[in-house]
Amino acid sequence: MILNVIIALGIIGAANLAVYFLFPKYRRIAAIISRSFIGLLFMFSGFVKGVDPLGFTYKIEDYFIAYNMEWAMGLAFSLSVIVCAMEFTAGALLFFNIKTKYNVWLVTLMMLGFTCITFYDALYSPVPDCGCFGDAIKLTNWETFYKNVVIDLFLVLIILFRNNYNSFLKNKLELGAIALVFISFLSFEIYNYRNLPIIDFSSWKVGSKLYSDNPKPIKLFVKYKCKATGEVKEFLSPNYPYTDSIWLTQWDYDTSRVEDPNKYVNIMIEGKEGNDMTSAVIKNPDYQFIITSYNLKLANKESFKKISKLFEQIDSIGYSFVVLSSGFQEDFEKFKKDNNINEYLQFYNTDDIELKIMVRSNPGLMLIKNGTVLGKWHYNNIPSFEELQKITNKK
Repeated sequence: MILNVIIALGIIGAANLAVYFLFPKYRRIAAIISRSFIGLLFMFSGFVKGVDPLGFTYKIEDYFIAYNMEWAMGLAFSLSVIVCAMEFTAGALLFFNIKTKYNVWLVTLMMLGFTCITFYDALYSPVPDCGCFGDAIKLTNWETFYKNVVIDLFLVLIILFRNNYNSFLKNKLELGAIALVFISFLSFEIYNYRNLPIIDFSSWKVGSKLYSDNPKPIKLFVKYKCKATGEVKEFLSPNYPYTDSIWLTQWDYDTSRVEDPNKYVNIMIEGKEGNDMTSAVIKNPDYQFIITSYNLKLANKESFKKISKLFEQIDSIGYSFVVLSSGFQEDFEKFKKDNNINEYLQFYNTDDIELKIMVRSNPGLMLIKNGTVLGKWHYNNIPSFEELQKITNKK
């Protein structure tokens, strides 16, 4: 589906470029189409990453690890915020035709970098997803590269027409508009970082059902290649002639794929004794309070002290309250002792990657019931016991 959209946009881009060269009187229209398209795309891309700057930070950290640049990990958040603000601002300037003559070179420089990086990603897959559209739209590495090639196609026309774009603003107003857009978007990103993303694209967003009540069967597809002709056929297992010995001599197994139609989250929760607590927590039919912390060493310690008090109050009215973190039980016990955390607060081990997805906060609070996410809070906004009582309707 996504690839078909990219191909269609590529055809439009090529047609637009052909119009520019073959029909001079329509050049301005073709140029406006290109400028508007890339402007909107850059604004969208900057927004869906900027609404979740911490998520894009994790993606940049993945790149640093893949390229053996762990020394730069401390720069990831700053780079995330700046890149998103630059991308959104560059897109806004293109769309509203502000300083296009100069802005086009910034866009060209950014696209040169994006295209080179994504070509390398497509060839060697150092990271499984470039994160160019955050969690809003997932693209394979090859789809991302093809998408950038299409953008480059539209960009060529803007470069050719750059001296003919006429702004409707005076120079000082243009500079003021640039500063306003850039600073406003930076402020928007910081707000989302200090709270939670105002739009949550994750599988753990409020209202999500974390597992299927009536799971459908998982389908296994297998491909076989004909030894004589090289033809490849795909079968839905077990609907293929695996009992036909003659057929099996003529066809070799090629690949297989699994199609899971059920909606679920990829999480494994391990208890104190190494037992599987996933169902007990995720499928709890009553209110379930979850504190997430992908790394206790980096967690806000003052918030954990408040969380300990909140646990005592929640526990007193009979609701389950657990902490999900990544580590060993001895690490959890030491953390509780060093930070005066209630000894009865249960800490369970979970994969740190999924914890980063669950709540963009360290620590963060999540409330679920019967596998449905009812609420998520940043540690800056954890509600009081009284506020949570109103949600659960229990005194």
